Amino acid sequence: MRRIIIKPKMDFRISVEAENISPDRFAPLNLEQMRKLTVWQGNRQKVLSDLFVIEGDDATANVEDMIIQLDGDFSNVKRIGESMTAGVIEAQGSVGMHAGNSMS
Repeated sequence: MRRIIIKPKMDFRISVEAENISPDRFAPLNLEQMRKLTVWQGNRQKVLSDLFVIEGDDATANVEDMIIQLDGDFSNVKRIGESMTAGVIEAQGSVGMHAGNSMS
């Protein structure tokens, strides 16, 4: 199993749209590629590493073998895991709206 740990770098007063935090998106990427994925904070596009610390196994994996661990307050981070098809997201705190929503 490949485990990726994500921690917010700050308290988010402006919500973050983070559909790219997903086992489907992370599985084929190394850590540096993950850190460069984009999210929206309000009307500004940012890369994940601007807002989050991302650590864990650097090797790629099958989506079924992905675990994303969210450590901290993600209550103002929306759309985490949206349309994910496999893998696991473990929240060690609050998560925002639409986590794990299906787009179908």
